This record gives sequence, structure tokens and C-alpha cells, in this order.
Amino acid sequence: MGIDPTLMHDFERDLGQAENTLGRNEPQIRRMLQNLDLDTSRLNAMRELGNWIGAKRPELRRRNETIQAVTTEWGTDATGGLRPFDEALYSGASGDPDVYAAALKLREVDRNGKVDEKTIANLEKRSGDEGFATSLMYALGPERFRHLMAALVYQKDAGKKRLQAALGKALGAASSRLNASWQKEMLSNLRVPVDQHGLSALLPHGTFERDFLVAIAKTLDGLDRKSWNDAASASIPQDPMVGVMEALAKHPKAAQDFFSGDPSIMKRYVTERPMYDGGNAFGKALEAATMTYRDRDGTAQKPSPGFISAKIASDFIRWEAQRVLTGTEGPSFATTGSTARILAAYINDVNRVAKGTSDDDSAVFEVERTHMPQEDRVWGAQFQKEDLRLVMRDAFKHDPKALAAVAAAQTAWGKKLLDHGAARTAETGDPRHLLINATEAGAGFGLITEASGLAKIKQGQELDAAQERNMKVFMAVVNTGLGIPQAAAAAITAATLGSWTSMIEDAAKTNKNTEKAKYDANVAENKAQFLLDQIAADAMLRHGLFGKSDPPDKTHPWASLPGREKGENPRDSRFNFLKDDGNSLMTRKEMAPHDGNSHPRLQAYETWLEDALAGKRWEKIDEALTSGYNKGHSRHN
Repeated sequence: MGIDPTLMHDFERDLGQAENTLGRNEPQIRRMLQNLDLDTSRLNAMRELGNWIGAKRPELRRRNETIQAVTTEWGTDATGGLRPFDEALYSGASGDPDVYAAALKLREVDRNGKVDEKTIANLEKRSGDEGFATSLMYALGPERFRHLMAALVYQKDAGKKRLQAALGKALGAASSRLNASWQKEMLSNLRVPVDQHGLSALLPHGTFERDFLVAIAKTLDGLDRKSWNDAASASIPQDPMVGVMEALAKHPKAAQDFFSGDPSIMKRYVTERPMYDGGNAFGKALEAATMTYRDRDGTAQKPSPGFISAKIASDFIRWEAQRVLTGTEGPSFATTGSTARILAAYINDVNRVAKGTSDDDSAVFEVERTHMPQEDRVWGAQFQKEDLRLVMRDAFKHDPKALAAVAAAQTAWGKKLLDHGAARTAETGDPRHLLINATEAGAGFGLITEASGLAKIKQGQELDAAQERNMKVFMAVVNTGLGIPQAAAAAITAATLGSWTSMIEDAAKTNKNTEKAKYDANVAENKAQFLLDQIAADAMLRHGLFGKSDPPDKTHPWASLPGREKGENPRDSRFNFLKDDGNSLMTRKEMAPHDGNSHPRLQAYETWLEDALAGKRWEKIDEALTSGYNKGHSRHN
């Protein structure tokens, strides 16, 4: 069956005139016959004919619009004449001209032919419309859809790549409306590798309904387990699981379902199955699953997204440590960047574990710790200290940016922790608030310093390339530490880490003191403890734990500035190491801005802390910091 658009237009127009004629004349004829007292029953047929014409004209017009959509809007065809018309497809498209035209044009797509630019442009324009996309999927049907996505995979043609992207967006838009039957039929008959790769290539372009995306991910994972590394798949430069991970990265709850639903999945992708993109997509999916939701809702029996986040983070570090232990070559399969960002996001748990000696092998830390800032009383990841040490050591060895990210997070969290402890001590008069937090912050710094590979190098030992890079980063962290704002661990994101890491990298480029061919013994240890002391002293100053600044109390820094005359403004002293407010420290870079032999501000600061001028309260905090730092070291455990 076919339709000639011109003839159909004329036919519909003539029917319209007939409808008007019938509608106009039938009442007049009826009145005339009634006036003559004649039978009018036969006129009912004329009225019914008019009604029939009125009902059929929109259908005819709709079909004509559908053919015109095929020839002029979704394609370029000026030949005219009779055009094929598929009634079954028209019914499947619910009579929508654009859906019919799109489905018809997409059914014509094959691997070798060209695709009309109008088809591509119109699908791009309409692919995000849920109603249109759903009707299109039903009009195509699962089998035709599989053939279409297979025709678009492995293509270099720019037009077909655009069409593939639009089709992926359309599948995502329709995903919440597609019934279980359509989904099951589509996923049950995927051919390996062409359909497997074809579906994977669509996923990054759409935003999918949670359950459908998880079903796709599990299906493709199942196929990948059977086909990965076989001869046919190995010869194709495309990794089907990369597309899966890219889609999961955009849907954190679906990512959580995928990684937590089957214990073998985390083990496989962390320890056995590297990806063609170097792990970028896998890392982003892990970040979505572990860093998006941080809460204290629900229970272990009815876990919230925050509980699941902590569990996945714990599982990841456990399996990553196993990968390192087995001697697997190269960096993390999830990239060192993602590994570092996850460690940074759980830096409060890293500190807790660094301080302790527990061998608890559970995945989630469930006890609410009341000495923590309120915003950090969330479900915690239960790590093993040795696992953390192994994972950090491996990440820092392969990528100095990983050290920069974790050290920045440790600095931000240490400032938050110590500030909270100092505030509570100032408020209540109970020193335990600050002592507990000082021990914990110290342990985190100790663990990270040791993992950097800089803590055990002997006097005069040559630095290898990784150690030299890490030394520059470490020194930059010390120089910029007070410039990093305090932050709750649960609030640390990839964006904030990026800004802090950039600050540290810029400082590392200009730090001439780290351009040494040999290593001075204990310098990393000393610098880490310098920063730790500086953060703690700064928090105590801010909350008045060294007394007033004007006039300065006995333990306040301005009370013991060398050479200060009575009445002299301490801010003008060459030995002053406080900012103008009198309640915050200068950074190390501000204390010693230039290389050379004269650093009076730095020397005055160190004298204040080390010569008992800061008072007994500081001595107790310093002991807690040192004790915690030592607990973070393997040599003390």
C-alpha cells in the first residue's frame, strides 16, 4: 500500500468540500420534506455520510502529514509520486508522524550506507523528549533496535557517531517508560561482540532509569566475563565495560547497586580486569558510588545510601590492597586519582584507623563518635591500617598528585578536627576535647608521611624519581598548609580537591629548597610535625587558649617576642609570626619567604613552641600530637 502526498492532499480537500456540501444542504432538504409532510428517514444516510467524512478526514490528513514528514522533514526526497506506507509501523508509532518517520528512516540504516543529515538533526532535536523517545523504541521494537545499534558501532563516520549519540540519549529518555517485556527481550538476545559493544557505546550519551541501567550493567558484565580476552574481543579496540562505567558515573545510586549487589564485581574490576581507558571511567563510577551520599540515616539492616557508600569505599580499599600485595604491575585499575579522591573523602576514617590497633574486619564503622564535628558524624568506612598503608604507598609511588590530594585533605580535615577540639575546650574548659582530636590528627599525618616513602630514607641517600617528586609535593604542603581551608571530610569533593592540589602543585614548582640531590635524614618527619604543630597552635590561638593578645597574656606569642620594647607594636617586629589580628599564625612561607640565612620570624615561632614559652597547655597538646603521629607509623605498632 502507498500514498501519493499530492493526490492525498487533493482527495482530502475534495472530501472536505463534500462534507461542507452535505452539512449545508441536508438540513435544508430535511425542512423542505417535513413541510411537505414527506418521509425524511432516507436523509439519515446523507447525515451519516457527512459524519463519516468528518471522522475520516483527520486520519487521512494525519497519514499525509506522516508521508510528508518522511520525505521532507526527516529526509530529502523531491521525486514525488506514490510512497510506500507501512500500516503496522504507523500503528506501532501511535499515529505520530515524527515517530513513524524516525522509525522508518532508522530501519533503513545499515553499516555501509549514508544517513540523511535531516534524520540525524531531527533525532538530535527530539531525542530528549520522553514521549517521543518511548514511542520510537516501541515502534522500532527490541530486535530492530539491536540491529540499529550494531550498525552504528565501530564507525568512524561523523554522521553515524552523531546518530549513535542521539540514539543513546533517546534510549535513556525512554528508559523509565519501557515495560519489562521490551527491556527483557532487548537484553536477552545480545550478540557478542557486536550487540554487546553497540549497547555499551550508547550508554554514555543517555541518562537512564536506575533499575534499567543496573540490568544493562549486569548483563554486559555477564557477557564480558565470558568474552573478555578471547580472540574475537581482543582484536577489537573497544572495551564494552567503559561505556557501562561512564553511565554508572552519572547515576550514583545505580553505581551503588552494581558494586554492592555482587561481591565478585568489586574484586574483579579492582584486581583482575583492567580497562582500555586506563581505569578513568571505572574510577569515576567508584567516586559516584562512594562520595555522593554521606549520611547517618537508616540502619545496618535497612541501609541508607550513606551506609552503602561507606561499605563500597571499604571494599574498594580492601581489594586494592590485595592487588598491591599480589604484585600486580602498574597503578590502580581505578586510577591513582580516583583512589586518592576516595581516600580524601574518607580522611576522617583514615585518621581514626591510623590511631587505633583494631583488627576489625567489618566494612562499616557504626559507632557515632560524639567528639567529632556534627557534620562528620556519618557512617564510616572500616579500613585496615595496613591496607591503607599499602594502597597509599602504591598510589603515591605512581602519582605525586595522589600525595598532594591526600595530604591536602589531611591538612583540611586536621584543621577542622583541631579547631573543633579547641573550640569545645575553650567552651567547656575540658582539655580532653582537644587532646583526643590532637591524637587523631597526629595519627593521620604519621600514616600519610610514612606512606609517602620519605620517612625511612637514610642520611645522604640518593632520592629516586618518585621520592624526589613526592619530596617537592611534601614541602609544598608544609609551605601552603595554613592556606588550605578547614573542611569536613564528608564535604570534600573532587572540585575542592582539585583547587587545593593546584595550589600545592604551584608551590612545588617554585620551591627551590626541594631541588636537592640527596636527602637530609628525618626532614619529611620534621616537616610533617612542623605542619601538625602549626595547625594545632593556630587553632588554639583562634580560640584564645594562649590568652589575650592585647595586652598579651604570658603564653601568648606577643608576650615573648625577642627584643620587643615596652609599648612597641608587636606587628612591627621583625620577629613577629602572627597575622595582624593577633590570633592566627603566618604560613611557613610567610615566616620564611626567601631562601637564605635570615629567618627571624620562623626562628621566633620555633623558640616560642620549643622553649616552654607557650605554656603547659601546649606541652600536653604537643605530647598528644606526637603520640598520635607515632601511632600512625608501622614502626610503632
